[in-house]
Amino acid sequence: MVDEQTVTELVIEKLRRGGTVSYVVRTGSMAPLVRPGDHIVIAPAPPQFRPGELAFRPAAPHPVVHRVLAQQTQDAVSWLRTKGDATPHADPLQPAAGFAGVVCCITHNGRTLAPGSIPGRFLGGIVARLSSWQAWCVGSRFVRRTWRLALHGAIHLIDCTLWWFAR
Repeated sequence: MVDEQTVTELVIEKLRRGGTVSYVVRTGSMAPLVRPGDHIVIAPAPPQFRPGELAFRPAAPHPVVHRVLAQQTQDAVSWLRTKGDATPHADPLQPAAGFAGVVCCITHNGRTLAPGSIPGRFLGGIVARLSSWQAWCVGSRFVRRTWRLALHGAIHLIDCTLWWFAR
């Protein structure tokens, strides 16, 4: 039996050599765009991530695919802020070097979606902006909750709209 660490190392090496990797999604942090049981194909990481892209980070106990909200550089180190579409809070800043790839294909119920297509990039960028606002809502508890729910609804609608462009 192969341990999880060995599999992670093999995946990273394959992506570094320019190959692609296929995964079956286990969690719902990116729902409704990516749901548990969906198949995703990961391509090698670009030199620069764009807001809206779905970045892949090999992590224990399972790999993470979250939307890029922003990329920033501090002291010559590039950092990514990511967030799952279905989660209320952004992830802590992570070094961009820790992300091995981006999602290039999602298959759900026999339909295939390319997040890197023109509609995918456009709508993904909008979702990234909405997610940033959702993660940084301020004000009273009622105002924060109301805005978060409204923004979550908008993100859900846009994610569902992306499937109209699926083959």
